[in-house]
Formats: sequence, structure tokens, C-alpha cells
Amino acid sequence: MYQVSIKKIKILGVEIDNLSFDQALIQVDRLIEQGRKGNPKFIVKPNTEIVTYAQKDPEFKKILNSADLAPPDGVGLIIGSRILKMQGRALQAIQERVGGPDLTEAILQLAEKKDYSCYFYGAKPKVIEKLASVLKKRFPKLKISGSHPGYFENDQVVIENIKKFKPDILFVALGFPKQEKWIVRHLSKLQVPISVVEGGSFDFISGEVRRAPKWMRRVGLEWLFRLILQPHRIRRQLSLPKFLILVLLNK
Repeated sequence: MYQVSIKKIKILGVEIDNLSFDQALIQVDRLIEQGRKGNPKFIVKPNTEIVTYAQKDPEFKKILNSADLAPPDGVGLIIGSRILKMQGRALQAIQERVGGPDLTEAILQLAEKKDYSCYFYGAKPKVIEKLASVLKKRFPKLKISGSHPGYFENDQVVIENIKKFKPDILFVALGFPKQEKWIVRHLSKLQVPISVVEGGSFDFISGEVRRAPKWMRRVGLEWLFRLILQPHRIRRQLSLPKFLILVLLNK
């Protein structure tokens, strides 16, 4: 298998993998193969909100930096890396946005092609139900070993379910930092080859939440589209200017 040379850029103490979308997918496939040999892997998708939150949660930052793949999710990280490069505090800037629903869909295509089984954990019951229906139509040959919503008190049921069905890929959408901490806490117990944090990807792929038009995504305005549709996200969107100020001031 083609080996990917991954360069990293550290932003506010969080290591981001600086690679192209195609390189990320090659790396995902490689990690699945490694994980199948009894060494489970996990993927995180840092964005400005996650990196900013990590400044006040050392445990969370440590988890992000221990991930086997950390592709950048969002235009904010690209801008932040360019600032660091301009200031001479980084040798390179991030190439492109790699994380988010697009990477998830690419992993699903890979899973369908290579007969990897998938398990989906998280989101609201109606979202996880719609997700299964949409995936069956879009990826008719995809092996879905199981799914479970994320809103309940005791997660032992889902743990036993995952261990029973032994998926190759586990997608977890519980919101940060819960999803990252959940994966790390159960990684060795579950022995799933690779676990992927999802954030809001289930909402988008299921059609529960509309995605921005491709042109808005291409020019980095997906955040604006989401804010228009969901004005209550204004507090979360304020993480971008806060993040940029932290980047400018941090030495």
C-alpha cells in the first residue's frame, strides 16, 4: 500500500495533520488494516472550536494529540496556520479542509468498496433512524452492522452491541469532548479497528440539517450558512474570532 508522508502543524498546542483529502483517505485505509491486527486506531477532526476548547481542558488536548489521524476541519484552521507561517512560527500552512461530512462519506465509499462493516453511534433517535435509511439508498452494498442513538444514561448496552457485531469502523457522534473521551476510554475494550469522531456529520448525511451549497463550502462560508439556518449557534460561531486572537497573541 502507498505510504503517506504526513506533516504536522501545531496550533495552540494541538497537532493537526497537514495532508490532502486523497492522502487522508489512503491513511484511513492503512489504519484500518493496522487496526485489524489488534491495534485499534482512532481519528479526530479538529476545528477552531475544538482547538479553542482544548486550551482549558488538558486531558482533551492530550487525547487530540494522541489520535492516529487528525485532519483539519474548517477554514479557521487554515487561516490560523497562514498567520503562523506569516509570523515565522510555522514552516507551512494547512493545504485544505479535510475533515467533516465529506471525509465521512469518502470513508463510507471506501467501506462499501472494500467490504468493511460499519457501526453508527450517537445523535438523536430520529437522526440515527434517518441515517440508516439514507445510507441504504446511497451505499446499497455497505455493510451496516448496527446503530444506536446517543441520548441515554447507560452506554453499556451499546458497548456490548458493538462487541457483539465486531464492526471494522465505528462512527461516534456525541459532540466534543464527550465523543473523543468516550472513544479513548473504550478503545482497547471494543477492539474496533478504527473509530471516527463525527460531531454533526450524522445530521448532514441523514438530511436532518441542510448543508451549504458547494460554492459556499469551497470559499469557506459554510459556517455562515449554518448560522443563517441555526441562529442559536451564534455563541459557538464566536469561537472563530476567539481562536484567531489566541493564535495572534500566543507565543
